Amino acid sequence: DATGDLYPRGEFTVELWVNFDRIVPTLTQLILQSDGGARIGTLSLMIRESDSLACIVRDGASSILSAELASVSAALTAGVWHHLACTGDGAGRIALFVDGTEVARAADPTGAGYLLPGAGQPLALGSGPDTPPPTTWRFNGRMDEFRISNRRMYVADFTPSRRLTLEASTVALYHFDEGAGASAIDEVGPGRHPAMLDMGATWAPE
Repeated sequence: DATGDLYPRGEFTVELWVNFDRIVPTLTQLILQSDGGARIGTLSLMIRESDSLACIVRDGASSILSAELASVSAALTAGVWHHLACTGDGAGRIALFVDGTEVARAADPTGAGYLLPGAGQPLALGSGPDTPPPTTWRFNGRMDEFRISNRRMYVADFTPSRRLTLEASTVALYHFDEGAGASAIDEVGPGRHPAMLDMGATWAPE
């Protein structure tokens, strides 16, 4: 996040398509993560070892605020593309959507809102930013069409688009269509949010 604008300050949406090679109820898998701690803020989407799918931010009191789907192994199927989205309303309420259906929500009980990571805090897809391989927390599968928006894109159930597009609210958008090399291009503008393949990640056909 060299430009300092990757994480919205108010409303937000993070979304992507995922295709799991395997879903093991006792295996934590990081889908995306930026965790700067209590002072800097947190944004994570992960399968917990308790078999829940969780969207996690920091609440206004710097505690964890999590919208969780209790049984991900019953809701998601390995080998099938699923759309995941987490939204925030700017007032301390977040919601988690799977394939366009809201499956969980959470609200900051203090009313102080939530805290996303700040400028310069790295974001990682498929692992933690500082987690070297091998690690059991790594994502098992493929990812496609990742977008961050500074607006709550979904307020009710919807039909996900298989290819996400640039909107006025788009902060970053990656189609992952490069197929070669070690970098992915942000469609908002080349070089705006440079992304690198690392920790064993490779290109794969859809």
